[in-house]
Amino acid sequence: MGGGLLERLADAIRSIPNIRGRVFLSGSILEGEIGPEGIEIWFTEMLDWATVRQAAVKMVPEAKGKFTEPLTCATEPNTTYLEVTPGTQGYEPTEPQGGAPDIAALMAGSGAGTGSGAPPEMGMEEAMSLGA
Repeated sequence: MGGGLLERLADAIRSIPNIRGRVFLSGSILEGEIGPEGIEIWFTEMLDWATVRQAAVKMVPEAKGKFTEPLTCATEPNTTYLEVTPGTQGYEPTEPQGGAPDIAALMAGSGAGTGSGAPPEMGMEEAMSLGA
């Protein structure tokens, strides 16, 4: 196992058997310290939360009571993260896929908020004409 807190926590989580989904860390722990927000942890399968919490604090005692409420994601978090799913390696954080470009595309007139691809103001007119 690595020597720093991030490395030890990542290695501990990666060594836990029977994980069903993917597991990620985010927030200040990526800098190697537990910040005031605690240890942010993400799951694609919430059933993994109890398993990870119980096993990780046995292997890394300073993590006890430091995890935030678990966060969920379908595939990957929408923030910078380190994947710690068993079978993964390394300690370099990953930027979220499509963060700013997707937001910029939405803001450039893809019809965000209307679901139709029409300009947002058209969606409002339609809604008003329907009596909503």
